[in-house]
Amino acid sequence: MKYNTLISLTLISLFFTACGEKPASSVSDEALQQAVIETANQPIVAEKPETTPPETPAESVAETVAEPKPVDNKTIQTLTDSTGRISIAVTGAFTVRPDEENTSPTTLFAQNQDNNAVLTVSSLGKLQSKPDEYFKKLSELVKRQESDNPQQFSKTKVGIATNNRMNYRFVQTTANGETAEMCMAIIAGDDLYSVCANGENLSFDALNTYLQDVRIAG
Repeated sequence: MKYNTLISLTLISLFFTACGEKPASSVSDEALQQAVIETANQPIVAEKPETTPPETPAESVAETVAEPKPVDNKTIQTLTDSTGRISIAVTGAFTVRPDEENTSPTTLFAQNQDNNAVLTVSSLGKLQSKPDEYFKKLSELVKRQESDNPQQFSKTKVGIATNNRMNYRFVQTTANGETAEMCMAIIAGDDLYSVCANGENLSFDALNTYLQDVRIAG
């Protein structure tokens, strides 16, 4: 699994390691440790309204490129995770990685051939609390991650939660340098998802463009 995948799963792993458990089909309130953090001086990803589910079946991971639609000399792709619940419309040349990259809880791993930006979707189990309580605890965890690990995480920022989404972002520092990451926590029915964009040497403005059109089916 590549470095960029590990960033998206950092806090998930911390939680389940501390509990001595592996990710299960349901997630307790504490499963908020599926958070990954954000930067302070850039705008949080703009919220998009939940979209009416399509009548046709969701695309499989192996067929994530929708019919090409040129827009300003760019092509829009629709990437759909393996559960069929989360889809992302993006411009670029994204390639879905082989199935071995899509190991639990990752349900989509796509990389842009132009700038190596990575988009991931993770399925995090069932919601076991009220949405506002979940997002409140998630926000606290995200902010605490930086205060507990100031050498590793910086520029944390958490957006205002809606009824089913909350955005957050951070910069992670490793021996390889700094990598920015922007994420969106999503409640889809009773299911929890995390959608993240990250990339070495990419700004938050650049990552923000990939999370503008995230849709929930069903």
